[in-house]
Amino acid sequence: MLTESVETAQYSSVLNEKESIDCKLQIQKRVLDFRKVRLFTYRLAVIFFK
Repeated sequence: MLTESVETAQYSSVLNEKESIDCKLQIQKRVLDFRKVRLFTYRLAVIFFK
């Protein structure tokens, strides 16, 4: 009984950690995507306004 609750607690802790890491990765990916779009827009502007 006790080992079951300890295992459950450990499992939920691992899940929470995984969700947290997934969330951080999603944020990093969005930031990178945003930077790519910004860089692309900047390059287009440079080409058009030469």
